[in-house]
Formats: sequence, C-alpha cells, structure tokens
Amino acid sequence: MKSTITTIDCQKFTNQLLALAGRCRSNPYQDLDNFLLECHSLVQELPDELIHAIKHFSYKTNGGCLLLKSLPSDSKIYSFKYQEKYQLNSKSPRFFYSEIFLGIIGQNLGDVVGVEKRDIFQDVCPCPGHEMEFSATSSQVALQLHTEKMFHPYTPDFLLLSCIRPDRERKAETTIVNAENIYQSISKKHQDLLSSKIFYPKLDLPYIEQSMVYSVFYEYQNRLSIRFNVDFLTSPNSYANESLHQLNITVNTICESVYLDKGDLLIIDNRRCLHGRSRFVATYDGFDRWLQRIHVIEDLSSVPTKYKRDRFINYKKDKI
Repeated sequence: MKSTITTIDCQKFTNQLLALAGRCRSNPYQDLDNFLLECHSLVQELPDELIHAIKHFSYKTNGGCLLLKSLPSDSKIYSFKYQEKYQLNSKSPRFFYSEIFLGIIGQNLGDVVGVEKRDIFQDVCPCPGHEMEFSATSSQVALQLHTEKMFHPYTPDFLLLSCIRPDRERKAETTIVNAENIYQSISKKHQDLLSSKIFYPKLDLPYIEQSMVYSVFYEYQNRLSIRFNVDFLTSPNSYANESLHQLNITVNTICESVYLDKGDLLIIDNRRCLHGRSRFVATYDGFDRWLQRIHVIEDLSSVPTKYKRDRFINYKKDKI
C-alpha cells in the first residue's frame, strides 16, 4: 500500500522561516484580518522546496498527508488549560509561531475559514469531564478515525494541525488512513455497498439535512474520496450496516500513526483521508498536549453569500 504521509524536515529552513515570522506584526486574536493579510503576503516567500511540496500536495497526487517537521516554535513553555482558551491567547506573552505558519501555509492551499465556529485558530487540548467522549478534547479513549465536518455542505478541503506542546508521556499519536488504501483493502461487495447512497446521519445539527442520503466513498475532483465516522452513519439496509462495521475494522487495522512533536505541522486532505488520535494521559495542570487546528476551503467564493460572513461559514437549513 502507498504511504499516506509525506514528511519534510524543516530544520534546514529555520533562519529563513524565523525571518518570515518576524514580519508578522499583528496579534491574531486582536486584529485577525491584518494578521491573515500579513501571512498571505508571505505565501510565496517560503523556501522553494516547501512551496513545491505544498503545491504538489494540493494537486492530490500524494498519499493525502504532508508532515512538516520542526518548524520554528516558542522556546518557552506556557501554561494552557482548556477553560482558559478564550482568555489566554490575546494576553499570552508567547510569540505566535503556530498561528503564523498555519496562516501562511493554510493560505498556500486556499481560504482559511471558520466552519460553524467563530474561531479561525482552534485550540485542541484535553478538557476535564470529556475524557470518554468522541471529541478532540477527550484523552482516556482513542478518537476514532473520521472525516472532519463530514455532513457539512461545505466540508473543509484541508485540515491543518500544529503542535505547540506534545503530551508529556509521548503517547498521543495522530492516526491517518487514506481512501485509496481503504478501498483496496475491502471486498468488492463492501466497495459497492459503501459507494451507494444508502446511508443516513445519526446525529442532528443545524447544518444537517436529515432527509439527505450519503455514500461513504464518492468522487471529488476526479479523486476517490471518503466521508466516514462509524458512530454517525447508519442505514436501513442491514448489509450496508455490516459494511460499515467491516470498514471500521479495516481502517483501524491499516492506519498509520504519527507522533506530533513541538513545531510539527500536519496537513490533511480532509476529503481523501480519515484522521484520529490514540488515547493518552491528561493531568489538567496546564501543561497537557496542546495543538492548534485550522480549516481550509480551496475556494471560498464557491460558498453562497447568505452562508458566509467574512471568513466564517454558518450554514442553516432553509425553513419550509
């Protein structure tokens, strides 16, 4: 099977990247528009090797994930708790390396957006009481392999994860698997069922049309794509539900794992890959694992004006 993850060591670009970061003067939590404009102005000033790798990735000819290792990061380690997330960032003394490189690299791929959230830069860290939930804020259970915003009419094309601080026991791994490898690993019977529009959502959110039927595998921009979360799909067809069960076994068997260390940035093609996370130990002392996440849509102009405001997409079902 073809590896899902392509890796580039960015340590050799440290001086050049530090110089770029120093040209971003705005605070992303106090002046987001200017901050992103500053990032956008630097898009073509990344090292040529990085620009080529990101462009190659955007053409969807690789495995679906690009890992940029060892980008510049803050040398200090700041306390950060989930409960403080809405107060901390605008007051934090840290330099915004994570936000800067998410902003520059994200805008190499398309438009950085907030999908059903007011946050462009979303902090991901464990939260007390969420230990056993299917949520990015869990810790004691694995986050199952899934598609980000899988039922949203404007599903993000790319998901970027930046590691500000890993877990102290170094056990939290990000799991990845791409659609091509999954499809090749299941039987023709399951391929046919999972490519049929016979699946319904099992949850109700403002942007989900309950009458819509979905397929797990579909074609997008002439590439095999996937939407999947074993807990959020069902079908009246018992054979289709058995296919979902077998698919879940398969994805967990063939997935790859990558440990995100400080300064690492993982770019995921959200339509071609599923992602998840292994379980780990959280202590809630302010020094747990801390990632940042952004969503990217290749072309924001494709979203109708009534569903967007500036960089934010807020889709609501039309009332009958």
